[in-house]
Amino acid sequence: MVGKTESNCRQIFSRVKRTLQADPAGEAMSPAPEQVRTGMLQRFTAAFAAHDVSGMLALLTEQAVLVADGGGREVHTILRPMAGRKGVLALLTSRRVLARMRSWTSSIELINGEANLVYRDQGEVKAVLCLALSRSGEQIQSVYLIMGPEKLGHV
Repeated sequence: MVGKTESNCRQIFSRVKRTLQADPAGEAMSPAPEQVRTGMLQRFTAAFAAHDVSGMLALLTEQAVLVADGGGREVHTILRPMAGRKGVLALLTSRRVLARMRSWTSSIELINGEANLVYRDQGEVKAVLCLALSRSGEQIQSVYLIMGPEKLGHV
């Protein structure tokens, strides 16, 4: 039916099963109470601004993912998604990567129905950082950074 041999289908099933066991369905994208989310955003902002490795390490899950969406030639950002706590930690605590963002003013605002971070430079929105928390709401599963000017016009 799918154009694959029986043994190939068994192998695909085995790989998918291992992947799902490592990252249970529904672990990310679970809504956390607003107070928990706001506290997480405040801790993230403090750790990000201070390049605090231990603070950021405590915030990220083992399978953390960072996805950035820049503006091509206008705004340069991280090109490929970064998966894994070690890589995401290195990007978020680096003194060179996202250095300009640290000089911008950040505020917690309602984006897509949830509290997230908006970064402004002289009143102009330059970036939006959205966090997807783990089911418990105690750690960050995914970080989505939007810096493309055409995508920030409505914020």
